[in-house]
Order: sequence, then structure tokens, then C-alpha cells
Amino acid sequence: MNTYCRPIKENIKNNLNHTKSTQQLITLQDNHKKGADMETDLVINILRIEAVPVLILSGDVDAYTARKLQQAIADLVANGESKIVISLAGVHYIDSSGLGTLIGGLRRIKEHNGNLAISGPNPHLRNVLNITGLGRVLPLHTDDMSAVTYLKS
Repeated sequence: MNTYCRPIKENIKNNLNHTKSTQQLITLQDNHKKGADMETDLVINILRIEAVPVLILSGDVDAYTARKLQQAIADLVANGESKIVISLAGVHYIDSSGLGTLIGGLRRIKEHNGNLAISGPNPHLRNVLNITGLGRVLPLHTDDMSAVTYLKS
């Protein structure tokens, strides 16, 4: 009887190890899902000032959220908008994906004979935009109204 019980005990032990591995896998999947939900970390509101759409961003513009900004710009251009202001006053962090989205948005708008202006970047974001050279390509303004005035001139 002892010889018969040993394989059963080993199977139970192996099953417990498998269960632990499964739990780790579920935890990793949950963490991945949390990463996918991070897209909610960017809120985009659209305000019109003198008929010019101003995308008011709140949150981070990064690899998780850049697609949301890209889609908002694409939707405005598809609806015939050729002058757009992007307000970064509520943005605390931007990574290379976010910077690439700004450049892609400018390119898309230029293809439709329009222009894009940036308003309200905090000193840190202004520094990032200037260091990367984007401050020379994208007009930077302290507030939404000055950006709108620039685009309308």
C-alpha cells in the first residue's frame, strides 16, 4: 500500500505547484489588464474659442494614452477642422509616444493646409518640448487665447 500512496502524494504536490503557477499567471494577467486600463489616465475635453477647437488635456500623455489623443486629432481633421489648439495645462508627464503623437497631429493637419498650436505647457513640459526641438516646430503659447489668436492670424 505504501508504494501506491507515494505517487498519489507526488501528484497532489505537483498539482499544488501547478496551482501556484496558475495563480501567478492570473496575477500577471490582472496586472496587464490594469496597464490596459491606464488609458483612462488621459481626459480630453474640447472647448471652442472663436470657433477654433481647443483640446484640453488632463493627465499623462504616454504610450498608454497617446492613441486617444491621436484619435481625437484625427476625428477633428476628418470633420474639416484645420486649426487646432492642444492645451497641455493639465498634463504633468509626456513621453516619446506623446511627443510623436503631437508631431503626427501636426503633420496630419498640415496635409489639410492647417496648423496646430500648443498652449499652457508647464515649465517642465516646455523644457522637454524645447530640448527635443519641438518648440521650434510647434508654436508654444502661455494660454489658449494667445494660441487661438496665433492660428487665426
